[in-house]
Amino acid sequence: MPDKKTVVFFTNSFPNRLQPHRGVYTEHLVAAAGGWIEPVIVCPLPWVPRVRLLKRFSSQYLFARIPREYDYKGFHVYSPKYPVMPKVPWLSPWSMALGSYPLLKRLACTRRIDVINAQNVFPEGIAAVWLAARLKLPVVITAVGSDINEAAKSRLRLRMTRNALRQARHATAKSMLLGEKIIGMGMDPGRVHYTPNGVDTTLFHLQDKTVCRKTLGLKQDIKIMLFVGKFRQVKGIHDLLEALHVLDEHGALDFQTVLIGSGPAERDYARMMQAFGIGDRVFLAGNRSHDEIAQWMGASDLFCLPSLREGMPNVVLEALASGRPVVATRVGAVPDLVNESSGILVPPADARSLARAVSEAMSRTWSPERIRARVQDMSWESAAARYADIFSQC
Repeated sequence: MPDKKTVVFFTNSFPNRLQPHRGVYTEHLVAAAGGWIEPVIVCPLPWVPRVRLLKRFSSQYLFARIPREYDYKGFHVYSPKYPVMPKVPWLSPWSMALGSYPLLKRLACTRRIDVINAQNVFPEGIAAVWLAARLKLPVVITAVGSDINEAAKSRLRLRMTRNALRQARHATAKSMLLGEKIIGMGMDPGRVHYTPNGVDTTLFHLQDKTVCRKTLGLKQDIKIMLFVGKFRQVKGIHDLLEALHVLDEHGALDFQTVLIGSGPAERDYARMMQAFGIGDRVFLAGNRSHDEIAQWMGASDLFCLPSLREGMPNVVLEALASGRPVVATRVGAVPDLVNESSGILVPPADARSLARAVSEAMSRTWSPERIRARVQDMSWESAAARYADIFSQC
């Protein structure tokens, strides 16, 4: 395809050797889009001095070890650095833009660039609009959820978000509700597009539960509820543990819960489990590879995501593709994905409602085939085709 457009994917979430799970969804999108476009990946990351003393005290010290250019699974990634001022988040878009400008200008001088796609409104979208104005390029901004929802909490951030969206050629939203919010911010409805994420339906598919449990060394005679995600407050794990405590108090905690992931709140959750007396029925499995997560999905009876906020969580798509029912909070794009035949939705931050939903879901008989049908056509290739069509309009 000689007329392929060259698209700069501008995002601070893309995997690297030290963070293989960072921005995996962007990796899948770029890989699937290769048939329609020529991708250039620019992943600006915070600048952190490589001082060994910081290794002990700074969770961001990892960024100091990521080079300004690297190769990852066949992709060449540019990673310019930019300074971050603690507790002054509104400066991040401008420092990101200034830190990335020399690289973007050099790339624009050495090759054709047709479009910049910012894979987040804040800070990437705001930075991308500033960069594109100087390079005379169109911008497509992708809203993921938290970037739009958080904007309303700050008058300055809301104004910055609105200005960026109005200057963008197009905006894409990962949920219908998110698209409506963008239109409510003053963007022309004809320039707002619904672009849900995709899912790897070859990796996440209907599997024999017995075989998966045997592979993972799990017992066959107990039900398993699964959570996959970062151990951060926004993921609602504290509500999940409280819900398990409620079920335990009522003598209804007759299943095992597996939490896959890690993060700064892990020790707090371990203490909660011990305080609630449910430590023997909750297994902290740590981080697992994408391939192994597919095995855990196949081995589980129920998937739970009790987040306080979300965009379009890929783990829900992966659970549905695996034929597993989902209990989740009614946030972000989750209501677009889960209906009465594939799971139960509850309000966020409501442990008792979550406990009732988990108990009901565990007792119901579900059809794995009907559940998978919800996402059968949501491949990464179809998601990439939507993006390619939008890029062609720039």
